[in-house]
Amino acid sequence: MALEVASVREEMKKLGVVPIKADYTRPSEVIDRWLARYDRGGVPMYVVLPADPDRKPWLLPEVLTPGVVIEALREAAVGGKSSEKK
Repeated sequence: MALEVASVREEMKKLGVVPIKADYTRPSEVIDRWLARYDRGGVPMYVVLPADPDRKPWLLPEVLTPGVVIEALREAAVGGKSSEKK
């Protein structure tokens, strides 16, 4: 999994990223609301919340590579362009 790779974990630590993982093995109204907010029917769903609260969160693709994750984290940390479609 791209999120468990050493290079991604190192970049998260370097940028001060706080990863949040939701467990959807049991029904959860909170997760249901997040899925609905991003018009998704299920998991996995990867959302990047930028450091700047004025920027909108955006979705990563369902199939991740370490490069995609690292690029998104760097953009979110420094104010790059969001790929948010909404």
